[in-house]
Amino acid sequence: MPEKKLIPVKIIANASKNEIIGWQNGYLKIKLKAQREKGKANLALISFLSELLDLPKSDIKIVKGKTASLKTLAIQVSDHSLKKFSASSLALLTPPS
Repeated sequence: MPEKKLIPVKIIANASKNEIIGWQNGYLKIKLKAQREKGKANLALISFLSELLDLPKSDIKIVKGKTASLKTLAIQVSDHSLKKFSASSLALLTPPS
């Protein structure tokens, strides 16, 4: 049965490369090369995570904060996709306790 994971993220746009910094202050901090104009950073965020997690882009939605640096993502995760996730990918979806 598919499960929707809500992930709070903080985006740093116009960075030198796309990378995940890690969990900080309750947000998954992500640097993106794209600029925060005309939705470019949002598209880059979904593309980056889609490739990293090996999920279709349609399984990743921005549900809050489309024009802000603090966003909430909804990631559709099925049992099948969980099986192919690496340990590091699973860690990205789970904030530290």
